[in-house]
This record gives sequence, C-alpha cells and structure tokens, in this order.
Amino acid sequence: KRVQLNEMRWVPIAEEDAVSEMWLVWPKHHEQSPAARNFRIHLLNALR
Repeated sequence: KRVQLNEMRWVPIAEEDAVSEMWLVWPKHHEQSPAARNFRIHLLNALR
C-alpha cells in the first residue's frame, strides 16, 4: 500500500528501509501534534 502525499515524489526504497526513511523525513525538532502522530501510526500500519 502507498499513501499519496501532496508535493511529494516517491523514491524507490527497500521495504526494510521504509520505516527509517520515514524517520528521516519526519521533523524531529518539534513536537508532533496528535493528528500528526496518528497519521504516522496509520502510515506505519499501511506498510505492514
């Protein structure tokens, strides 16, 4: 499954790299809102 995000381009990555790639993309420097946290959880579940 893939989740399409506006203004983003898909980069082919290995399945096992998907989670670590996502952590690189996610802004680490500020607090996630509950909506952002839920969105991330849904994305991670979609990868399984």
